[in-house]
Amino acid sequence: MTPAQLPRRPRGFAYSAALAALLAVAAGGPLAYPAGAETNTEPKWHDRVEEALAEARSTDRLILVDLYAEWCGWCKKLEKDVFSTTRFAQVAENYVLLRVDVEDAGEGMRLQDRFDARNLPTTLIIDADLVRIGTIRGYFPAPTFVTRIDAQVARWQKFMEGYRRDVVSEDPQVLRSLAEALRRRSDGARAAAIYRRLLTREDVAVEGEDWLRLLLADSLRLSRDFAGAAQAVADFAPEDPTLTEALSLFRVHLARDRQDCAGTSAAVDAFVAEHPTSRFRREARFTLSRLQQDIQAECAG
Repeated sequence: MTPAQLPRRPRGFAYSAALAALLAVAAGGPLAYPAGAETNTEPKWHDRVEEALAEARSTDRLILVDLYAEWCGWCKKLEKDVFSTTRFAQVAENYVLLRVDVEDAGEGMRLQDRFDARNLPTTLIIDADLVRIGTIRGYFPAPTFVTRIDAQVARWQKFMEGYRRDVVSEDPQVLRSLAEALRRRSDGARAAAIYRRLLTREDVAVEGEDWLRLLLADSLRLSRDFAGAAQAVADFAPEDPTLTEALSLFRVHLARDRQDCAGTSAAVDAFVAEHPTSRFRREARFTLSRLQQDIQAECAG
């Protein structure tokens, strides 16, 4: 196995990928790292998501998230060869650090699901609103790893330049493409604002309006406005079979994100009953099993 190869989880999943298939900034430049011998050091890592988010808000910094599992040998190598070096410590001063076990049946598992991190090790760069700034998949030596952090942040800054340019456009196709790009990054708040604008336009066809309504609901889910997401599709009964299937799967994910075990079970049962030939049946049932593993859910077990 070469350093950049990625070990896979023993059991695969596609928490957000299935719904995505159906639904069709940090300031500053690159950092300079002085040459010299690497010495072991230990930056401060949070192990609780909300604590990391709170520090990111109070200090206006991004968050580096180390997703790992005990069985992942390359995760251990990343810790030894990268995270314990002076070179990484220098860049880490500009970030809040969060380390979570994806098999903790809790916060780590939910972060892995949200960002569809199927392989380990995966390092996420997110902000305090759980927006994905960038992703580093796999193991790389320390110099390459920190360069990739800078490159991901620079790419995000370029993306935001495009966002500021395109968000004022009146072209519905430009706006829809921008909203979808934001939603793929889990930037639900910005995406929802654009979908709301599009839904107020008189030139949106009825069929397009139905899909926009579901996309708005999913964006609100990503922004953790669960009540707003549910309201957006209240009394929604589309006739398009593909849209109906997407709506049914959306309800599974909304209940799961709420950590509503009973609601997720009911939504999964409804999905399987209403769409018996769907290729996403197994994925829906796996979503339920993931929730049932979550020891923080009141109805777990």
